[in-house]
Parts: sequence; C-alpha cells; structure tokens
Amino acid sequence: MNGSVEFTPTIDGGIQRSGHHGTLTGTMNSALQTAEILIRVGVDTVFDGQPWTVVLPFIPAADQAGVCGDALALAVGRFEVAGQVHCNGPLLRVSTAGGWVTGTAPFAWSAGDELRLLVSSRLQVRRVRELL
Repeated sequence: MNGSVEFTPTIDGGIQRSGHHGTLTGTMNSALQTAEILIRVGVDTVFDGQPWTVVLPFIPAADQAGVCGDALALAVGRFEVAGQVHCNGPLLRVSTAGGWVTGTAPFAWSAGDELRLLVSSRLQVRRVRELL
C-alpha cells in the first residue's frame, strides 16, 4: 500500500454534472498529508451561477485566514489561473484574483477544462485508516 486512497468528493453548489462526460475525483496521500481534487468539465456540465463548492469526506487543515490549499484552473490549450482553496469545515471554495470560481470565472469554462485543488489533509492516523 502506497499511502494513497481514492475518494469521491461531492459538489454542493455551482456546478452540476449530468451524464458521464465530466470528472470529479479525489486522492488523499496520508504520508504527505495532502489531498488532490480534480474537476474536469464535460460537454454536458451545467453551471448554476454560484461559487463552486466541494465537500470532502474529512476536514482539511486551514490557516487563520481559512486557506487550506492551492488551486489551478486550466483552460486546456489556452491558459491557466492560480488560486487559493478556502475551507469551512469539509466545504471548499476556490478563489482567484477575480473572486470566486463560477461557471464564468476566472474564464468561461468549456469541455476539457480542469480545476485542480491541492489541500492539506493532516488527518489523524485513526481517520486515515477508516478511509483506507
């Protein structure tokens, strides 16, 4: 076992996935105490205008400002935008210099575009074992 476990985060706002053309995955590395979440926009992804909110099966560690990680929005083949992951318990929202990530920010999302989140998990060993 390499210390990594896959999990499925859930979306709590901002984006709806219909069909099987989008991707939402998570991988937690207990040795590095990090988790990576990938959202890939599909051809049938629907946005509701709200900030994208992701729910994790654990509570990440955050600094005093509520920041628990970094984000990278990739407009595939066009450009990328860096941002921060903000935590409120297991809820994550992503901000860039222009505000919260939505269906039209930091750019107009289209099929194949990705949002990658890297957060600090810092889970207790007992909780990691439960997830494995």
